Amino acid sequence: STPSNSSAASDVYKRQIHDRDIFADEDVLSGTEAVVSYGRPHIAKALCEKGYAANYKEAFEKYIGNECGAYIPKESLSAIKGIQMLKKAGGIAVIGHPEDTVREEDLEVFTMNGLDGLEVYCPAHDEMQVYHYELMARKNGLIATGGTDMHTAKGYESKLEHLNKDPRYIEDLSRVIPGWDRG
Repeated sequence: STPSNSSAASDVYKRQIHDRDIFADEDVLSGTEAVVSYGRPHIAKALCEKGYAANYKEAFEKYIGNECGAYIPKESLSAIKGIQMLKKAGGIAVIGHPEDTVREEDLEVFTMNGLDGLEVYCPAHDEMQVYHYELMARKNGLIATGGTDMHTAKGYESKLEHLNKDPRYIEDLSRVIPGWDRG
């Protein structure tokens, strides 16, 4: 389904921008492309389209840059809080792209707070990385999961051939997803 401009995150951003009274009473985001969550690139585009800025650079420099009046800092969520929220909702907490997102010394703390798995099998991981992340997962009692997405210079690719090659992968998933099997 197509996200609507009335999503909760978008409404919050719209209210915050409106409350700052920077763009008169005009709803800067009205008529913009429907997205789940507006980011600064979306706002910059809208500012250009509505004539507030000549280009993205000017939009950032005048309005939405870190020190500007319409800048609204992101609320960040700690990894532990995210894990706890996922678990409370009945989800399975897995860290993806560990090479970018986690330090080895943090895994024990995350595991104590409910982390279930670590993305091991990924098209971007070479054999040494797979071995390294398998060891990290096993050492911390985590399931070894796999992802199919790969962001490359050519764009986004999806590959499945690296998944389900190791029987331990099936066993791991069966531990956390009742009834899950190869089929």
